[in-house]
Amino acid sequence: MNERDSEQVAHSLMARGYERVERESEADVVLLNTCSVRDMADQKALGKMGMLGRMAKERPHVVFGFLGCMAQARGAELLKNVPHVDLVVGTQKFHRVPDYVGELVARKKRISENAQRSTSNSERFREQAAQCRIRRESRRYGDLDNTSPNGLANVLLNGDGPHPRK
Repeated sequence: MNERDSEQVAHSLMARGYERVERESEADVVLLNTCSVRDMADQKALGKMGMLGRMAKERPHVVFGFLGCMAQARGAELLKNVPHVDLVVGTQKFHRVPDYVGELVARKKRISENAQRSTSNSERFREQAAQCRIRRESRRYGDLDNTSPNGLANVLLNGDGPHPRK
């Protein structure tokens, strides 16, 4: 049953343009389908998803999820206890998995783009702050190097720091 369900979900995702990859490390979506009837299957799935947590930190755009009757039975608990899990879908909603995955991929892409934009803004801010700091120290210590193209002091290039004028 799980294999057939997994194949069905895989085909529906491929119909939306996703493709299978050989390794999890290449995937943008990782879904584990398991059943709660067998405790060992539950533990294996939880262990596997726990190991994938490292990948979630390295590749925050990846969507992680549980499918199947374990997901149905333990949904809220899974979301609470496995922080990188984005999706928990029971057996009655397999047909909605491509919609859910599409929404999550789009959301994570926006978050990732915003984070990159924020990072570049932060870098720009740090750069501007450093330039202001150099200018301020230059005025205070009189080390302004007028030959530099941007009029900034070479204060930070001196190995022993700026020296006040005598």
